Amino acid sequence: LWAEHEHGRGRDAEPLSALARADLEAVRTEAAGSFGFGLTLGRLELLEALRAHARGADPRAFAARAREALARAIQLNPEATEAHMRLGMGGRHEGVWRLARGEAPEPAWAAAEADFGKALAINPRWEVVWLGRGQLRLDRAALQAARGEDAGAAFTAALADLAQVVKVNPGYVDGWRALGEAKRRWAEHAAARGGDARPRLEEARADLDHALALGPNHPAARLERGRVRLALGDGKGAAEDLEWAAERVPAWR
Repeated sequence: LWAEHEHGRGRDAEPLSALARADLEAVRTEAAGSFGFGLTLGRLELLEALRAHARGADPRAFAARAREALARAIQLNPEATEAHMRLGMGGRHEGVWRLARGEAPEPAWAAAEADFGKALAINPRWEVVWLGRGQLRLDRAALQAARGEDAGAAFTAALADLAQVVKVNPGYVDGWRALGEAKRRWAEHAAARGGDARPRLEEARADLDHALALGPNHPAARLERGRVRLALGDGKGAAEDLEWAAERVPAWR
C-alpha cells in the first residue's frame, strides 16, 4: 500500500516494492495457495507494470503475472470484489499501453469492463469500483474524441459511473476530482465540435472546488482545477493551482 501511494505521488517506490516482494517470497512456500497471497501478489505485479511503463520499459510481463495471480485469487474466492476490481484496473491500463504501441485497446478494455461489472454485481456500494469503470469509460471517450468522432455517448456513460462514485460516497475527494476532469474533457470535446464549453467547465469548476473543500491538500484535484481555470480564462488562478500541485509532485512539472 505504501509503495502504491509513493508511486501515485510521483516518488520512487522501488525500495518499498522490493521489500514487499521480499516479504511475499519469504512466505511463498506456506502461503502461495491462499487468497490473500494471490491478491497481494497481483497488486504488486500490477504496481510493477505501472512503474515499468512510467520509466519507458515494457510492462507486459508484469501485467501478465498480475492477471495470473488475481485469477488464482478469484478461483479461491469467486466473490472477492477487490480481485475482480484489480483485474479491471489492470485491463484498463493494458488498453492504454496497447494504444501507445499502436495496437487496438478495445480487447483489453472490453475485458476490463466485464471485470468491473462482476465486481459491481457482488458489491455495488464500493465507490472505488465505480471510479475504476468510470475512468476506463473516460479513456474510451477521450480516444473517440481524439479521433474526431462524436464521443457524446461515451462521455455520458463515463459521467454516469463517476456520478455514482460520489452518490455512494459523497466525501470521496478523488470521485469529485474525476467528475470534474470528465466534465472538462467533455466540454473541450463539445467546443471542438462547435458547441459551448462554458456550462460544463463551470460545472467542472464547482466539482473541483467541492473536492478541494473536502481535501485541500489533494494534488491531483488542484492540478485538474488549474486546467479548468485555464480553460475558463482565469490565468492567475490556474497558475496558482498548477504551481501548488507541481510543488507537491515535482514529476508533474
